[in-house]
Amino acid sequence: RAVVVAADKMSGKVLWRAPSSATASSRGGSGIASPSYQVIAGIPQVILSVYSSPANEIWGLSAVTGERFWRYACGGHYGMIPSPVAVGSRVFLSDGLPPYSACLQMYVREGQLKARQVYHDERNQCNLYHTASVADGCVYGFSRSSLQCTRLDDGELLWKRDDRDWTGGPQLVVADGLIFALGARDLVLAEAAAAGYRERGRVRHGVSLGYPQQPTLANGRLYIRGDKDIVCYDVLGR
Repeated sequence: RAVVVAADKMSGKVLWRAPSSATASSRGGSGIASPSYQVIAGIPQVILSVYSSPANEIWGLSAVTGERFWRYACGGHYGMIPSPVAVGSRVFLSDGLPPYSACLQMYVREGQLKARQVYHDERNQCNLYHTASVADGCVYGFSRSSLQCTRLDDGELLWKRDDRDWTGGPQLVVADGLIFALGARDLVLAEAAAAGYRERGRVRHGVSLGYPQQPTLANGRLYIRGDKDIVCYDVLGR
């Protein structure tokens, strides 16, 4: 059974399917997380969550052939919900079912990409739905009703901010040195800095979020999508 399929975007021709006979069968399918793309030493790979048996895994596949470079057992009820985040030569993973975060270092051996675990944490950055934002070497996300800032290099917790509004799968985006954090009730603006949490303002958004989506920034506007409504904010104040 194909977990992922690569197709030519112009013709629709299938280029490869994975797993193939060369990558051992997988009982299951793709996880909920969207795949990510990364190039290491000129070698492109696709990183995806696989819902399989006996252990849910993260796979690194050749973007050219679909050959599996590496696999990382992550556990989890659904493989992984937040998407893998590729930053330089590293890949940051997180999930809330069960809670954990991890960082993998990519390297090349005999012409193939390999991955080694740098750290694994079951306390910090255990994002339920949120795909972590990485900026200036810092990871911004949530764990146990706390907005957290951790260091990408070693996973150290730099600061956290508790708020009961950040339950049920909060979301955030980072842009221009600012955090736009979306809770069940409020939209919060804070500084994205390793030195500590500094809130710049908040507004009651009044949107029934359901399973919350990450806010979207485009052309100076911030969009929030709920179950029935979309709210747009002019964040530049023009």
